[in-house]
Amino acid sequence: MEDRKANLLITMVFDKDSDIRKQINTELELKDEITKDLQHLITGKEIKHFAIADDEVINKKLTQEYKVGKWDILACDLYMCSKCYAKFTHKFNYCPTCGAEMRGSENGKNN
Repeated sequence: MEDRKANLLITMVFDKDSDIRKQINTELELKDEITKDLQHLITGKEIKHFAIADDEVINKKLTQEYKVGKWDILACDLYMCSKCYAKFTHKFNYCPTCGAEMRGSENGKNN
């Protein structure tokens, strides 16, 4: 059996009027704290390793690998992204999991 991966996403939204240097410092401090806490929390668990990617890495991966997808219809109200295989009960213009832009569905109809 292959290793199973689970993804967590943390989004920080800063006040538009706050100082960009303070925003960056806060972001870096929080990433450091999260990394330290995660290292402590996974000790003795079945987690082999973890990685924290920044927005630049995530956005690059999304735009390079997951440009356009479609909704595969699994059941009456169950749809699966053709790129990352995430399942949803509603269709969106993009996949909330991988960011793929959706252009149609398995039956040939648009979203």
